[in-house]
Amino acid sequence: MRSLVPQLSVSRSSGFIRCSPPALFNGLTLYRTKAADLADEGLDAKTLGQRVERYNAKPICDGVSIDKDNNIYLGDLAENAIVIKADRSYQRLAQSPELSWVDSLSFGTEGKLNAVVNRPHHPLP
Repeated sequence: MRSLVPQLSVSRSSGFIRCSPPALFNGLTLYRTKAADLADEGLDAKTLGQRVERYNAKPICDGVSIDKDNNIYLGDLAENAIVIKADRSYQRLAQSPELSWVDSLSFGTEGKLNAVVNRPHHPLP
């Protein structure tokens, strides 16, 4: 089994883990599986693979997170934006040149969304 899953997010309320292939490999699909299935040592690789579900298309992104209401937040690399995926549809939350290459998203203890902007394509001054 090949493991290239830098985009991994866990929903506490639904019990699903969502993952995607890396952006550099043009991963345009978000997948999900139940955390309980991953923890079940009795499942063989074939059975576990059959329980992985194609969730939806996604933009090329490096950052992904899920809020308490199961909204999925993605850093959209092509649009310098952060998008919300609720009910398997997109809504732009924010867009700015400052959001060039959102590498990581997470929610802080106050429930606010935090983003790390990596910017590897911009030279240092």
